Amino acid sequence: MRQWELRGVVVDVAQEEPSLRVAPLDEIDVPRFLVEQFPILVWTTDLVLCFTSSTGAGLRAVGLGPNQMVGVTLFDFFETDDPRFPVIAAHLRALAGEAVSFEMRLSGRLFHCRVTPLADAEGEQIGTICVALDARQDHRARPRSGMLARAG
Repeated sequence: MRQWELRGVVVDVAQEEPSLRVAPLDEIDVPRFLVEQFPILVWTTDLVLCFTSSTGAGLRAVGLGPNQMVGVTLFDFFETDDPRFPVIAAHLRALAGEAVSFEMRLSGRLFHCRVTPLADAEGEQIGTICVALDARQDHRARPRSGMLARAG
């Protein structure tokens, strides 16, 4: 089994001769790195299932840009009013407090998804958050130079 160690590269250009060093993990915004580098989509909805944000490298693969769907409901996006439609049903279950895994097809791609309740700083539920991973068997992580190094 392959194991990978996450590393970052920091270039200090303030010096006359730039120096490179490997950044410790606590200096790397790991969630942002993962969302920007891997074929995933992340979105949030409010309590009426209206998109409040969307991001991730996987957006390009389905022809969308970051936050392009903000203000659109899941019902409108998937062109249905059926609350039993699998994606909507999963989000409704998340609104009821349950974390739900499901699969969906979008732009000819299969995504493995996980939707969970989303709460504010006071613990009040404000909507849902969903992470969707492109399930293509042939995709490979193609990190930018120096971002990942293979561990022994």
